[in-house]
Amino acid sequence: MPDLDLNARQAVEKRIAAAFSPITFLEPEPLIPLADDVDAQPPGTARHVDVLIATVRPVEYRAALQVFELDPRSYENGYDHRRYHRFELASPVVKRPLSVVLTMMGDMGNVSAADAHRDMRSQYQAGLSVLVGIAAGHRKSTRLGDLAIPLKIAYAEGGVALPEATLPEPDWRALPVRLKRLLDYFNLNDFAFADQLGSALEKIPRADLPRTLATPHVPRQIDDAVVISGEKVRRDDGLIDLSGVEGLHRRIKLADMESYGFAVGAGQGDWVVFRGISDFGDTEKNDEWQQVAATTACVAARIFLQEMYAPVEDATF
Repeated sequence: MPDLDLNARQAVEKRIAAAFSPITFLEPEPLIPLADDVDAQPPGTARHVDVLIATVRPVEYRAALQVFELDPRSYENGYDHRRYHRFELASPVVKRPLSVVLTMMGDMGNVSAADAHRDMRSQYQAGLSVLVGIAAGHRKSTRLGDLAIPLKIAYAEGGVALPEATLPEPDWRALPVRLKRLLDYFNLNDFAFADQLGSALEKIPRADLPRTLATPHVPRQIDDAVVISGEKVRRDDGLIDLSGVEGLHRRIKLADMESYGFAVGAGQGDWVVFRGISDFGDTEKNDEWQQVAATTACVAARIFLQEMYAPVEDATF
């Protein structure tokens, strides 16, 4: 082969390789957006909304669509391939409708929740982010179907692994002060919660409801709780030990896999979590109460937004 410069040599070698290979080398073509992505917002062009509501699992997403009376076929596609439902929610508190967007993360775990929340907020800059859904409850402090609005989140995965034991070092996130003050005055019984929840549950086929569900279903509001948030599905009944004398915090009353990541993903923004108790995180864990628990959390969140919440620009001090 005659002497060639580097570029020419590489071109010749590529042609020789192509001649002896069944693979045809093609130059990559530019990517074309999918037809169903026409609504996608490019990164960095966030729209302002008053409230962003996030769910994780399909059962929570479906419950939210039903409680907020949304058409599942009416949505915008985000650049993250999530469906975003935009709507307005009547608010007698601020004398104008709240602008709201609802979506589903789709992946469990705190890392996924943090990434998903950042993606959501890059498209919809919200004054308040709300996580609604289900959680495991402390067997001695909660009942199936109860509602919990945690004041603090403990991330359970931190610590030091020693040969003889693991020393836990949880990372903590506290509810933003403004939200905590609002929740101090928030009593669902003041807003006919049981009646509103009953109306929502009546829309669910009886076959999808627990056999042991009482009528009417009157859940308790647990508003002094700490949620332990980790990366594992709990079936060890460990909440009792975690809230014991040698545990992490005496007010640990529920466990989930997303609250911590959701709070981290909020950055400096306001956030709040509504959880319905669907099981006790033990070997008897099942899906029977998930629909009721998710609906309970969504109804409570809707009442809070309509009857208590005011965006900062509308709040009176």
